[in-house]
Amino acid sequence: MDAVALKRSRAGHKAVATRRMKEVGDAVAAATETDVIKLEQWKKGLKDTFDTLKRLDEALMPHIDPGDVNTEIEESERINDEIFTAMAIVEGALVERDRHSPSTSLLAATTSTSSSNVTRLPKLSLKHFSGSLTGWSSFWDSYKAAVHDNATLSAVEKFTYLQAFLEGKARDAIAGLPLTEVNYTVAIGL
Repeated sequence: MDAVALKRSRAGHKAVATRRMKEVGDAVAAATETDVIKLEQWKKGLKDTFDTLKRLDEALMPHIDPGDVNTEIEESERINDEIFTAMAIVEGALVERDRHSPSTSLLAATTSTSSSNVTRLPKLSLKHFSGSLTGWSSFWDSYKAAVHDNATLSAVEKFTYLQAFLEGKARDAIAGLPLTEVNYTVAIGL
């Protein structure tokens, strides 16, 4: 594919991403009983669009004028940040829906009866953070929306999620901190 075709394709996929992000925002804000299947579709659609845009950006890079590289990278990162935020909103809505569904409440009651010291946290799928400064903003926006600002989670649960989403240098930085409420505050301050 030549540079012009790649740019057209990327512009089309950016438009799809923008439309999907608007749909997610509108649906989650307006409805208390958003269809879980629709949320899962949006989540997958946003992930697929992100992957396609990333592939197109990589293919376009050799064709971009050296003077325009910074602008192109900034625009790509802006879109990526918006996609990750929308994905975190969807994930947060799914987690919230799971929290309030009767089957989850029954499962939680059964789990707490059989093992009072173990809490099973819902699975979240967020982008991992390895310590790269360029990836911090998108990671923090997603993590903050799905976990940090979630008032139903304790600081220890938030710290558990944080540990799960860190890798490499970022994980090493908090590796020696015991799993406590105080250390969650310390960890996010590092």
